[in-house]
Amino acid sequence: YDEAFKIWTGRQVERGSKLIIGQHGGRAGIALILQSHLHQIKISDHYISWGWKGESEKIIPLPSIKLSNLDFTHKNDGRIVVFLPSYQKYFYHSSSMPIAGQCNRHFEEQLSVLNYLNNDIKNNYFFRIGPREDNFNIKSRLRQKNINKIDNIESFIDSVNSSRILIHTDNSTSLLQTMSSNFPSLIFWNPRFYELTDEAKPYFDEFYKMGIMHHEPESLAKKLNEVYFDINSWWNDSNIQNIRNEFSKNFCLTKNNYFHDWVSAIN
Repeated sequence: YDEAFKIWTGRQVERGSKLIIGQHGGRAGIALILQSHLHQIKISDHYISWGWKGESEKIIPLPSIKLSNLDFTHKNDGRIVVFLPSYQKYFYHSSSMPIAGQCNRHFEEQLSVLNYLNNDIKNNYFFRIGPREDNFNIKSRLRQKNINKIDNIESFIDSVNSSRILIHTDNSTSLLQTMSSNFPSLIFWNPRFYELTDEAKPYFDEFYKMGIMHHEPESLAKKLNEVYFDINSWWNDSNIQNIRNEFSKNFCLTKNNYFHDWVSAIN
């Protein structure tokens, strides 16, 4: 978003400098189609990923600076927080995600989970609206359904730390932040909209088998009703921890002292 820096960078490349671009958010390496990501790899001399290898020799997997040293604290009696994305209203680039009118179906599917939750869980189910403009009037839709559970905590970190479990409804950075931090998480999205790369698909298939990934509202609600009062026992199961660890190594790699890895790779 820094246009002056982009112009300065372009001039340096024209003078012979190497262009190294680093992954700075979600989707990359996981989404089957991501136009901006393909462009970044094409124009760069090297592209630094958060662990995934991709199909280009330019890609260098390194620990993520953004994800390393995150400090989240799981609250046993906390809320359920659902991360709703803030999509653009009109098509602007190709990506494996709901586009334009498809977003209406995505949001309706997310809200339909409430129909299947036990009442005590439903009363602790909060929706966190994405940081961009609310192009699809999600807050108004919630009010029309008499749903007043909107997460108004400004800080993302404070919101996470107030929670016992998180629901990710988009292939975004927040999923990688909480998975790499070992924070109890569930995933719910329509696979028709969120196509996956061949490299990522086996991990999400395992998430589905383990009850982390869900494609239907009834399935997600059933899992929440099942684990709500003892999330730690479910999340700390060795099988779940093993697949979470493997996913993190390959898509949200972290390291406390990442500096040496970066220096070694770039030099």
